[in-house]
Amino acid sequence: MLTIAVCDGGKKDLSRTAEQIRASISPSDDLTLQIDLFQKPFDLLDVMEKGNFYDIYILETVLTGYSGVELARYLRKCGITKPIIFITSDKSYALEAFEVDALQYLVKPVTKERMTETLNKARAMLKNERRAQTVFKTVDGFRHVYFRNILFTETDGKYQLVHIQGGDTYRVRTTATAMAQSLCAHPGFVRCGSSYTLNLYHIDHYDSMEVLIKDGSILPVPRGAYAGLNTAYTGYFTSVAT
Repeated sequence: MLTIAVCDGGKKDLSRTAEQIRASISPSDDLTLQIDLFQKPFDLLDVMEKGNFYDIYILETVLTGYSGVELARYLRKCGITKPIIFITSDKSYALEAFEVDALQYLVKPVTKERMTETLNKARAMLKNERRAQTVFKTVDGFRHVYFRNILFTETDGKYQLVHIQGGDTYRVRTTATAMAQSLCAHPGFVRCGSSYTLNLYHIDHYDSMEVLIKDGSILPVPRGAYAGLNTAYTGYFTSVAT
């Protein structure tokens, strides 16, 4: 699945861009493509507020309410690190566009070859990043986080606290079960009791009573959780070593 958001004030331009995107994806790729079209930046943000994120963002620089560059700045401020492509007839925003780490600044009319080349670059970036990152919708905005930087998560009422290497903590409104299922789908994570999900890489040592995380945090090992923790830990480091 490849999801792309296109934000452009012109209906014809939106349709043309969507057609170019579809034409740029080879049938041999066997790829499910989802293209969502937005005329207003706030419509895109409303969808994202509901937890729907995209792999690629294609933005016109001239929009109603926000310029495309202002929208891109907001996305970056919220932790969105996915490729952003500008597609516009206005060349004056080019310098500002690259200040938000835009992948490409395409000037209309865009050829099929140029679109294909740009999307191939974006897909190559995603391929390298996809297995290494996840995204959290926190109370302070969206946060893209490398799995390797997650120390552990813990339950705090209706929220999960995601503790990050370096000292940051993100507050996410979800259940412990949902958080554990999401993280444990990737190698190196284990649920420890009902409240904690641990990154095995960041465990300094553990016994049947407690776990010491490399940042100095000490977490209790609930009754009955030690066997699962021990199996996961030894299995993980055995697989890494072989």
